[in-house]
Amino acid sequence: NFLVNGGATTSFTTTDDAISFNTGTVKLADGSNLTVTSAGGAIGINGGIRGTSDEDVSLSSTGGTTNTVSVGAIGSANEINTVGITGGTSITLNGNITTSDASGNTVTLTGPVILGAGVTIDTNNTTNDGTISLTSTVNGAQTLALDAGGADVSVGGVIGGTTGLSSLTVTSANNVSLNDIGDGDT
Repeated sequence: NFLVNGGATTSFTTTDDAISFNTGTVKLADGSNLTVTSAGGAIGINGGIRGTSDEDVSLSSTGGTTNTVSVGAIGSANEINTVGITGGTSITLNGNITTSDASGNTVTLTGPVILGAGVTIDTNNTTNDGTISLTSTVNGAQTLALDAGGADVSVGGVIGGTTGLSSLTVTSANNVSLNDIGDGDT
């Protein structure tokens, strides 16, 4: 495991170099938000990210040669508040994303999403539900479940346009906005 326990935002920044946490889980201590920025290098956090008390996670790879982000599960119960992932080329999800019941919890995925495993994005909480926003396409022969409770869900690109999902479920949401589903020729 990789422990981040500074009690403040911890940042990893590089240009056109990869940032990888290949084994173990990144564990964020109380107040230790995580920001990983690579201007053109791949970001890989294969063991996932866990928090302690509503930490924020920001992962961004844009503007250079390899603009990909690959991540395992993020959060469980009241661990992670806000998740923002930007991948200019792609974002590969290999685990679930769960946000805490703190005010302002959201999940925003900016860039084409590839499902590397069955994924549930859950922002449905007892008091504070969070918006789920996927700004681009979603592909991968896996299941995708979105649960925003009383908040909104939006997907800005085609779902399954290149590789069809095995299933798409919106468990609960206030408003659901989907651009398109399927490749249009079937």
